Amino acid sequence: MRQIAAIVIGLLLQTGCIGTRNVESVSSQGVGLSSPVNPQVAVLQTLRQRHLEARATFAETQDYHIAYRESIESARALIVALLDHWLTLPADDASASVIRKEIETVFTENLGGRLTERQNLEKSFIARAAWPILTGAELRPEQAAFIAGLTKPHRSVRINDMAARLGLATECLGWDVQAAYALALIRSGDNKPASDEIHILDKKVSINLALNTDGKHDSGLEAGAERYRSYTDYLQLCAVLNALQAAMANDREGASTHLENARQLRETFSSQAAPLVREVAQRGNVR
Repeated sequence: MRQIAAIVIGLLLQTGCIGTRNVESVSSQGVGLSSPVNPQVAVLQTLRQRHLEARATFAETQDYHIAYRESIESARALIVALLDHWLTLPADDASASVIRKEIETVFTENLGGRLTERQNLEKSFIARAAWPILTGAELRPEQAAFIAGLTKPHRSVRINDMAARLGLATECLGWDVQAAYALALIRSGDNKPASDEIHILDKKVSINLALNTDGKHDSGLEAGAERYRSYTDYLQLCAVLNALQAAMANDREGASTHLENARQLRETFSSQAAPLVREVAQRGNVR
């Protein structure tokens, strides 16, 4: 399990959101506890307060420069911390449903309107946040199903899917969302929709590559330089997702074939695909 509590505490210390004295003993104000609590719980309380204040400030000032950005970033930080906390909860923990509802509420509020750039960016954010969780292979099916709900491709992506069915090149929008959604479906055991999503993405990327042999695109300046990808990355990732699905179904031959297809595209694997390749090998002794 990722040590996100320690990471977020470090970020809060750096930005001055909390003091350095007795971080481990921060009390969870607002939940009726005065004794020391788990640092993860304390971080959640701090992030909740930060988000409430950021939203209130933006609502009051309508400052689209600083206040707006802080409202977005505070929501993202809270969502990531809530996800991490939720994943630590036992299956029968009564608070799990409360945390899921909070995640859905904060995420939905942060999405903005349909067919907007803000929606595109926030769906990409949740896909990138979910990917390390989904590649960890530690999820219970119901947890994966919840993440599938968060990463379900939005209307803008489906419009491009329709264009691709007509053989048209499309904007490189939401490919990370579709990959995360497909993997979440695989983890939840929803195999037919997973296969369909992989096929849709593979076909769409293939059309773009055929019409643009340079195969370069980026996921937007906000996503950062590390998000630059070639079309080959996504074609290969689709093959690896197919290999994982075959391996989980104990189809060793199918898994081996899909991995070979991935290697024909490129011998090395992207950082997104690499952990899945290792899992395929571990599951079926496939090389």
